[in-house]
Amino acid sequence: MLQQVKGGSAAWPSTADRERLREVSRVYKAKAVLLSQWKKGSRATFYRLIGDERGEPIDPAEAFSSCGMSKSRRHGRIEE
Repeated sequence: MLQQVKGGSAAWPSTADRERLREVSRVYKAKAVLLSQWKKGSRATFYRLIGDERGEPIDPAEAFSSCGMSKSRRHGRIEE
């Protein structure tokens, strides 16, 4: 999975930015592109990048489980 994190008042990725993310995901053979947005005082929101759309809202648990990452892998430990 390729994840782009946007925080504070940073602009949402433009069409060109989203195309760049898709190209990087192809090079690294990522299963999905995840955009996340965080603003101080609120919870992070996650979006799955599909086609040229702005992003489809996705539950964080679904996002991380759908890419095949185990809980231990998300925390920097790899268990085979």
